[in-house]
Parts: sequence; C-alpha cells; structure tokens
Amino acid sequence: MAIPFYILIRTTIGKNRDVVHDTLKIEGVKVSHSVMGNYDVILYGEGKNLEDLKRIREAVSKISDIVTTETFVHA
Repeated sequence: MAIPFYILIRTTIGKNRDVVHDTLKIEGVKVSHSVMGNYDVILYGEGKNLEDLKRIREAVSKISDIVTTETFVHA
C-alpha cells in the first residue's frame, strides 16, 4: 500500500515554476502546483514505504531553489 504525503515548499523569490518543473521529475511525485500564500509550491506524492518517502524527500531537498520544506504524511 502506498504512503500518500504532501510537501509544502518555500522557494527563492521567482523560482516557484522552476521548482514545480524539477519536482515533477522525481519518481513518486504525482502532482506539483505553484500557489500563493505562506508557501510557493505544494506537491503530492506517494511512497511505497518509509524508505521510499525518505528518498523522495531527500531528492526534493537537493533542489537548489528551495529554501524550506514541511512534510505531511497522510494518516
């Protein structure tokens, strides 16, 4: 069973569209949207297990235009 999760992302000013493009390249990321508000990008993903979720989070955190992230795992 897949583990669904959301990652809320703050980006460098003006880089939200680049981050959306980059996050969609990561296996396990299903949807990534540029938004307005406290965060710049919200993505939805699914991991096969906790190790897969960790791999996805690490891949997201390596994107250079990301300032901070906050992850929410679906309960």
